[in-house]
Amino acid sequence: MRIIAGKYKSRKINEPVKSKGNQVSTIRPTSDRARETIFDILASRLDFTDTKCIDLFAGTGAYGFESLSRGALHSSFVDISGKSLELIRKTAEDLDVKRDISIIKSDSIKFLRDNEEEFDLIFADPPYKYDNYDLLVELVFQNKFLFFILETSTDKKFEYDKNRLGFISRNVGKTFFLIYYLLP
Repeated sequence: MRIIAGKYKSRKINEPVKSKGNQVSTIRPTSDRARETIFDILASRLDFTDTKCIDLFAGTGAYGFESLSRGALHSSFVDISGKSLELIRKTAEDLDVKRDISIIKSDSIKFLRDNEEEFDLIFADPPYKYDNYDLLVELVFQNKFLFFILETSTDKKFEYDKNRLGFISRNVGKTFFLIYYLLP
């Protein structure tokens, strides 16, 4: 898995080692093709320069590192898994961006409830069989943001303030993206 564009184009993003036997990794990285689609949509609407990004359910941190590569000022990574956070730390070291990131070990719902910081880009890629999509979206909508990108396995849509937010959806393979953005 690699960074698609920008300053760190083609640089490696560390991912879980494929285990032998029956043990399956709980990390499901977003494919390069799917990330490229999302970042093409964002790039046509946003100058990444000096943006602040948060990667919820960060996994490998691909969204946050791709944002940094394209000019984001800072990326925060939130995940409850120590293994995920270790992969993110290793990639940050490899890219020499440790000063440009924050790593937060927390459940994403708890983080959103307690958070007072504002982010321009909010990425959320929960497990496909996640039970709290409605609460997650409700908490994100209580924050200020320019773009909120939610990755799901279904084409579920959520109620939102149509006077404040625009909406784009995309299917890429078996992945469905909901992109909410602040209207001018």
